Amino acid sequence: MISDVSYNKLATQSYFLDPGHSENDLRPIEGKTKTFGNADFRILRTINHRSGMQAMAVAPIVDGQVDTSEVVIAYAGTNIKDLKDSETDVRTVGGALTPHSLVMEIKPETRVFGKALRSVRKSGQLHAADAFASRIETEYPNAKITTTGHSLGEYTGLYVAAEHHFENVGFNGPDPFHVLSPEAKKWAKNHPERLMNYRNRGDFIGNLRGNRTGAGLLIDMGKHLRNFLGYHDLAAWDFSSDGNLLIPETEENLFARMKQRNHDNFIFFKDKLKFFSLAESRLKASNGGSLSSNAQIYLDDSKVLAVVERAQSDFVQMTSQMIQLYRVAMQEARMIWDETFIQARSATTELSDGEIREWLGHTGFTYRSVVTDPCNEYSANIRELETFSERFLDLLNQIRQKITGLVQQDAELAQQIQGLMG
Repeated sequence: MISDVSYNKLATQSYFLDPGHSENDLRPIEGKTKTFGNADFRILRTINHRSGMQAMAVAPIVDGQVDTSEVVIAYAGTNIKDLKDSETDVRTVGGALTPHSLVMEIKPETRVFGKALRSVRKSGQLHAADAFASRIETEYPNAKITTTGHSLGEYTGLYVAAEHHFENVGFNGPDPFHVLSPEAKKWAKNHPERLMNYRNRGDFIGNLRGNRTGAGLLIDMGKHLRNFLGYHDLAAWDFSSDGNLLIPETEENLFARMKQRNHDNFIFFKDKLKFFSLAESRLKASNGGSLSSNAQIYLDDSKVLAVVERAQSDFVQMTSQMIQLYRVAMQEARMIWDETFIQARSATTELSDGEIREWLGHTGFTYRSVVTDPCNEYSANIRELETFSERFLDLLNQIRQKITGLVQQDAELAQQIQGLMG
């Protein structure tokens, strides 16, 4: 899996494709290998289109070899010194019609206003970006293609991903729903797990055009920057040691963290299924086109194991959070009783502690109703979660043991699996 930090650095480096960029020594060059984030990539193709659109296609280096089973297209964002980029921002993203686009609008082939307007907005950089994506798709027909970018680059990357049914991970991009074809709009709505547009809550540029594609993931980074443009900056994002984008664990970010996890799970399972498909074809090839019963069991159990192992981290995290919530609730129940009793005592000096409890009981506020019964229920829930967690781990171990035992019993299968792994 390509990490978020690699997508971030790919989006950053795509800016240097612009010939007007002052740091020419950083310009990506076709055929070169370069580190982006925490991984190495081979630069397959670059483009500097006359419309002002720049992009590059890269493939990761795996075990020293270029792995073109996965290709990333990174689109450059706005160069404020480039008038063509500025026009695209105004006409395509902003939707304003410049004199140049008004002339284009009255062409005979664009008589229907809705289609005409979309065509005008897509002319130039979006058309060029789409053509570049089609070229990469043709050159690497078996590749999983993902787009990325920042700002205008992510707007473009999202547009291309929706039109071509690619995946996308990018940053601070306005939403391109208004320029998508009806088919692309439907696809984006039905496949929210494939599109990930990280947006900073304080970024007014990235949050333009709403979130009708559903790709936008609004994140509260908790930073108070002097310059409001800092919220739009690619450098404003933080990443973990393994390259995942860090989302602060706050109540405001609960949905964002959930969507990020769902996206990661989708990518993981998709890659796993790809591996199992390859394993199945290789096992069949080594067995005359068919699978032995043991090989079929091995593949089936391995698929289940992959799902269960991936779910384990989510389950452990969820269980831990639930148990912590129950324990906090137990502490709060005791605090509510203590604070209420203290307030009642301070209100009168004539009643004893027993009489105060009796008086509170007439209102339904008893130690049993406030502390004992809720805490007993919370404790029972904690025990149930712990028991379920033990069963979950036991299931995981059983599947692992079954797969291990099967391989140990079938020497030929073990040899074939060793070949797959090696």
